[in-house]
Amino acid sequence: MFELPMLTTAIRLLLSPGRVAREYVLGRRSANMHPLKLLVALVAVLVVMLAANQYFASYGFKGRDAVLDRMAARVMLYANWSFSLGIFAIFLGSWIALRRRLAYNVVEHGTLAIYCQSVTLGVVIVNLLPTLIWHGPEFIMWHKSASQYYMPAIKLLIVAVGYKQFFLLDLKRDWPRWTGALAVYGFSSLLLLRLYAAAILWLVTR
Repeated sequence: MFELPMLTTAIRLLLSPGRVAREYVLGRRSANMHPLKLLVALVAVLVVMLAANQYFASYGFKGRDAVLDRMAARVMLYANWSFSLGIFAIFLGSWIALRRRLAYNVVEHGTLAIYCQSVTLGVVIVNLLPTLIWHGPEFIMWHKSASQYYMPAIKLLIVAVGYKQFFLLDLKRDWPRWTGALAVYGFSSLLLLRLYAAAILWLVTR
């Protein structure tokens, strides 16, 4: 009973993250898995995958300096949880730029953010599948380098579709608010990631 709602919700979310979130906040909850349950399930899958392929254990200077190796290992341990930052960035984009649209409350904006982030995690999981087969350090490093070129665009597309569907936006009329929300999301993502990285570095150097 747990797997079937998760599967059906995940399939619908791929193309309609905003529509699923809108249905959920409007009361159609039996047809969709609870957003937090879905998020926790996907996080669990992602953590298992990252442990299996040692994705965060591969870095460019490994083996060159023992001190740097120890610091990098601690950084990567904390970095496993950086995927949660997307929820806050998506929320900020919708709340700052679109909160007057359709009078959604804070929890409902949060529901959209969690569903959109769940889609992102699903895409990240699919993107990591090749590393379960080829998990040598050289391939992992290449995969990291290649992913940075297309994954940000995919994440932005997921959020863009989510905003449009959830807020029933007409892009001919509402494009300024839509692009404004995406700009807030993009800026927030970068800022939160930088703050997160700075916090981790502060922790590992104490």
